[in-house]
Amino acid sequence: MRRPHWLMAPETGGERRVALALATLAAVGAAVALRVAVQLNGFEPLRPGYGLWVATAGGIGAASGLWVVRRHYGHSGARGALRFGWGLVMGSVVAALLAGTLVLPLYGTMFGPFALLTALAGAPALALLWLLAFARFHRSMIDWRRERDSLFAWRPRA
Repeated sequence: MRRPHWLMAPETGGERRVALALATLAAVGAAVALRVAVQLNGFEPLRPGYGLWVATAGGIGAASGLWVVRRHYGHSGARGALRFGWGLVMGSVVAALLAGTLVLPLYGTMFGPFALLTALAGAPALALLWLLAFARFHRSMIDWRRERDSLFAWRPRA
């Protein structure tokens, strides 16, 4: 039985760059989730197990949210920029919903997007890091699409 394509290791340079950009966004998502938890906890230290779970949930939520809207990334031109903006907004909402649901199933789902918005508004450096992580994924998807399209390009016979 053949494994699903999403379980296979990346084989090409474009696939490796996409995987690295996805892992980068997961790390940034973990940092944002910890920032939200500390902000909501009144800047008191988090319990060690809880802090680890919040970081894990933030990473899973960010990576999953990005993966859900990945079709909006990797397009060039003005239309590509608009799709990137829409993907950034929708990916952030989905990431916040998923991470919030994992951390606190009912209330986290309701307040996750608002908590993400307030955390990013309260820490401009973190917001810039969030934006740059999405932009890195967009750039790596451009390279991946170019690489994939080159496989099917017509070439004259030698």
